[in-house]
Amino acid sequence: MFTVILSALNFFARQEGRLVMQPKFVVDELLSFGRGLCDGTTFDYLAGKTSYDMRETLPGFFSTSLKFIMSTALISLVIGIGLGILFAFRRSRLVEGVLDFLHITPDFMLAVLLQILSIAVY
Repeated sequence: MFTVILSALNFFARQEGRLVMQPKFVVDELLSFGRGLCDGTTFDYLAGKTSYDMRETLPGFFSTSLKFIMSTALISLVIGIGLGILFAFRRSRLVEGVLDFLHITPDFMLAVLLQILSIAVY
């Protein structure tokens, strides 16, 4: 929901102290993005005063991201199998309560927590 609200701000602009809907801004930005895709400027970005091309720098970051994803998946697999074995042989109210809490926690929050854990382990 936050992303929708944040992206909807492009529709509005201040005009004489009032908030006015300006869909032309969105159309202009989409056209600019399309022109950038055609001529390649969409993939340029600035870091300080230096300009970089995303197509050249992205592969280096991909391997790092892949390491984080794989370590997170491995941690999740080990925890999941361990808890599955634990529940197969013994009923624990504490573990069930923790798992029930994790079950109602949104996936994106769990993903962030697992990424932080994988960074700490790595």
